[in-house]
Amino acid sequence: MKKRIFLVFILSFVLIQSAAAFREQKPFSLELEYFAPDETASNVDSGGAFGLRFTYLRPVRNNLEAGGSLGYIMGPNAEYKSGILGSALNWEMDMSFIRLLGELKTDIPIGGNWNFKPGISAGMAFGNINYSGSISGDDSWSGFALELSAPFVYGDYIFALKYAGFPTGDNSDNWNTFGISAGYRFAIAGITSSRKTSDLKHSSAKPQSKMDFDKIPDTEEEEEYLLAESYESYVEEADDSFSKGFYMEAAGRYTGALRFLTPDDPRRIYVFERQGTSLGKQEKFNEGIKLYMLAIEIAKRLNITDRNVVNAYLGLSYCQRKIGNIPWAIINYKSAWKLTKSQSLKLKIEEILESLKKEQSQEVD
Repeated sequence: MKKRIFLVFILSFVLIQSAAAFREQKPFSLELEYFAPDETASNVDSGGAFGLRFTYLRPVRNNLEAGGSLGYIMGPNAEYKSGILGSALNWEMDMSFIRLLGELKTDIPIGGNWNFKPGISAGMAFGNINYSGSISGDDSWSGFALELSAPFVYGDYIFALKYAGFPTGDNSDNWNTFGISAGYRFAIAGITSSRKTSDLKHSSAKPQSKMDFDKIPDTEEEEEYLLAESYESYVEEADDSFSKGFYMEAAGRYTGALRFLTPDDPRRIYVFERQGTSLGKQEKFNEGIKLYMLAIEIAKRLNITDRNVVNAYLGLSYCQRKIGNIPWAIINYKSAWKLTKSQSLKLKIEEILESLKKEQSQEVD
């Protein structure tokens, strides 16, 4: 029992740290699971099972995701105490499983940031059982495993109800049970909240020192310098460079504007969107994707859904389409469609989506 409590503590720590380290909504997820114990006789004290599960999912068709998962489950366990012969027939049983499953889920929006993603998982489970006490020994086996799940997803957070079936060994009972899980979705390759904006800086014609917001000018010359070197001046020059087709110069000047903004300043959404577009114009699509994702991350954190956010989703979709990631381009075009209030833009997005779906079907054929 002490081992199980320790495992729960470790798994909870890993889950919390993963949630803190990865903030982007992407195809990976990490879940902490609990499965109810099997029914046992009254003189057997039975415990449930805790597990950790790593999953990869990606869109394959409209509202359909497929992938795989790898999980470790510690449990169930049981302790037998004879009421007649005392310690002569006392024993403990500990089981564990490793599951390797294929995953298939559908995505159903249910309002706000909530989505319902029912699915089915099937594959192999590798079990192990150990007896200690008056009965001792161990056994290993493998077999078919199945799971039906009903996950509710809020943003990047996952809460699921599930029913799972495990293979039966020569020395183990049949175990089909209900379970629950909680987890977090993240990206391994891409921008995360743990990375600093300075990692994305591009060359600029002006120094990129960080602005000290608490600093008071000591001289009139320093005050004039601070007034001249402002967010507005950098953005004005960057916009001018962009309009003239000097996209690398524009990207650098947009970066210069960031040093005047606090981490939660909503104007960072515009700057990152413009940087992403400047790089997209130079066909640096992967770099552009990272900047668009930064803009969207800030918008989600501040609960902003203005035109700049729509443009970030459109730019992200365009870059994903250019690198051949059609499934995610479709998803992000749909996000832009939901956020925009412009009917003409909605119609334009619908035309693009139809074209993308045709491209996707041709690839499958």
